[in-house]
Amino acid sequence: MAALRRRVALLPRGAVVWAADETHLHLLPHLRASWTLTGRRPKIPTPGKNRQLTVLGAVEVTTGTLAYRLGRRCAADFLALLKQLLAAFPDAPAIAVICDNDQIHHARIVRDFVAAQPGLHLLFGARYSPHDNPAERIWAALKTFLANTAVTWPGRKRQIHAFFRSRSPDQNLTTAAPWTSPWFPTRYRQDFWKAASERVSLARHLCRCTAWITAVPRITSSRATSATPASVTPSWSACRPASIGARRRARRRGCRRVCGATGDHRSGIEKRRSPSRS
Repeated sequence: MAALRRRVALLPRGAVVWAADETHLHLLPHLRASWTLTGRRPKIPTPGKNRQLTVLGAVEVTTGTLAYRLGRRCAADFLALLKQLLAAFPDAPAIAVICDNDQIHHARIVRDFVAAQPGLHLLFGARYSPHDNPAERIWAALKTFLANTAVTWPGRKRQIHAFFRSRSPDQNLTTAAPWTSPWFPTRYRQDFWKAASERVSLARHLCRCTAWITAVPRITSSRATSATPASVTPSWSACRPASIGARRRARRRGCRRVCGATGDHRSGIEKRRSPSRS
């Protein structure tokens, strides 16, 4: 692991670092806990025969750019992914692809291709450490997106493409969280945290400005008359975002109105229950 961090630190300025990985998806839906009405267990219809598809992808650890392809778990498809990563940043002085120690990453055609590309570096993480790879968290979000959905085989492929099209680079970077990976030296983590803090500060500033613009004015003087008009200022309570408890209480009030619960608000609240295949 220390050798990997040293190699990443020695990359030239402007180098592109990818975290690559593969995952398998099936026609049979992944079952996850979901919301349902009390006393009702959701049922997910399933086809009679299962099929498997491999998604090969990589996330760029500084910009959140995501590249992927659908295929099989073989060296030829991984080689096609490497060509796709090279085409994404043709002007980069160096491109480093960090992956696990799967046998398709050590295939002869892969080694020959990397040797023929002077600007391409194929690096390997520690063995049996999938949690170190930021791309694993992208796959977790993908499987959550596909969970509890019964579709046809072409529909499953359309779902995969729709998931990647709907995500922005910032969302990919937030989900992957590469600053938590031990693959990268300290300076990479510092850059990530600086960029994240800048985005959070900008979001807070925009929310505060929007809240002040849309705030409802209130009269601050209780002795206002026609001769002495009261000063009108925006209410800070209206600018303050709602807390988690306030949002939860609002949802409970909505359940009372919609579900018709009388005494106990929990009778109309949906509970998380694990679905079952039918």
